[in-house]
Amino acid sequence: MLFSTLRKLDRTDRHIPEYDLQSLQKDNFLGPGAGSRFYDNRYIFCPIDIVEDGNLKLEDGWRLPFLAGRSEACGSGGFGKVTKEVIAARHYRSKGVLHSTEKSVARKLFKSKPDYERELFNLRVLRECDGQNARIVLPLATITIGSQFNILFPLAKMDLDRFLEGELLPPAKCDMNELLEELISLAGALAHLHSGLGYNIHGCHTDLKPANILVYMKQDTSPRPQIGKWMITDFGLSIISCVERRGSGDGLPMESVTETMTQLQRMRGPYQAPGVCHGLGISRSSDI
Repeated sequence: MLFSTLRKLDRTDRHIPEYDLQSLQKDNFLGPGAGSRFYDNRYIFCPIDIVEDGNLKLEDGWRLPFLAGRSEACGSGGFGKVTKEVIAARHYRSKGVLHSTEKSVARKLFKSKPDYERELFNLRVLRECDGQNARIVLPLATITIGSQFNILFPLAKMDLDRFLEGELLPPAKCDMNELLEELISLAGALAHLHSGLGYNIHGCHTDLKPANILVYMKQDTSPRPQIGKWMITDFGLSIISCVERRGSGDGLPMESVTETMTQLQRMRGPYQAPGVCHGLGISRSSDI
């Protein structure tokens, strides 16, 4: 009985994440005033650690271990915004090892839960499929804090839109052979998405454009200018499904095609497939 009582009163720091407001405000703990203040500032005493490939879910009131004043806007769209964030040293764990230095990441913050869940589903299929393609961007971690939905990605140098405007290299310094190699690699990634995910699994990006192709710098010691490594990202509108028979959209399920068509028609742009513009439907050829 005594052991049970002592166990229940174990109020060491390791239990901070488990305390709710009601427990903290009890008279035999912190009391109403101090309990409320402590609850609002728990993240100071017990910062979150981000684990690579992890899917963290926390209640409202917690904060991500990003360094203040280091956030930079990277882009925004109908589903949310993307920012560069810096994770504090010793708060990012990869393959069981805690990083002793800061880590920069891209944070995609979603406006709505359905948009987050849709992209998360697609990314999970891509990660768990029969084979992987090195030119498809996969997440580092996913984190939900109350009604805040986050996906963290490796941070890129820029997107292809900015590259084409000469922000990395002037056109005259771009090596044609390297450009062709990157285009071939992108075509391979697209072929993988369309028909390389597994038996009877059909994929379609539906929103492929320069802004959704990221440029990562290679670990290259060559003194020559490099054009980077190009990778496909943003699978929020993608359709990835396992179907038993061919149907609408070149093997894509009718309900997913209809929903995506509705969203894409609200987002008209110069890279939108003609079939979407004219309401003719979506197929894998829409990506090309």
